[in-house]
Amino acid sequence: MDEYRELKGVALQNKQCTVIAMQEIDQYTYEEVQILINFITLWMKIVYWTRSLIQALIGNSPEQSSIGKELFLKLPSEFYEEFKKYYGEQDSQEFLNIITNLIADNWQLTNSYKNKDSLSIEINKNLLYQVADRLAEFLARINPYYVQDEIKKLMYGYIELKNNEIKAIATGNYDLETELFEQIEDQAMRIGTYMAMGTIKKRRDEKDQ
Repeated sequence: MDEYRELKGVALQNKQCTVIAMQEIDQYTYEEVQILINFITLWMKIVYWTRSLIQALIGNSPEQSSIGKELFLKLPSEFYEEFKKYYGEQDSQEFLNIITNLIADNWQLTNSYKNKDSLSIEINKNLLYQVADRLAEFLARINPYYVQDEIKKLMYGYIELKNNEIKAIATGNYDLETELFEQIEDQAMRIGTYMAMGTIKKRRDEKDQ
């Protein structure tokens, strides 16, 4: 029951936690519950560290460098190591590249808002949607339990919320930003849960063969 309590603790951190998709926890092994927790944790780290970087960039904080190391170096590496447990090295490297692009494009979008460059804002928003398309195509290609259109929907929702968050911070609308951040947490939980569940199903198939 330890894994149940651990999972429940993660679920309670979010009001609309999609972890409840795992309807009967007893049907899942400790390893499978750990996969779920690990993927959710990594996506939540992206949310938290990206928010910190946005705030640091807009506010010209000296913390930009240390936050950037966490976001651009450490976190993608953690994603790579987790992904490599379940997929090949080549696929894991491609996944690493996509995640790094997602982080970098958020950084570029923040700079565009900081500079009040409307053309650059639109360009970088479009780049983020292209990253989402690439991620959706990639995941659907390597795992039959990932549906391309569903991943697009999840990622497009995340990008739209993130864009609005950056805009709110850049314009000093902190009450709105707090509301948006809660929605971003929800969306990250959904993405992490979806990725974990697809991986769990694929691993079960492999073990049954």
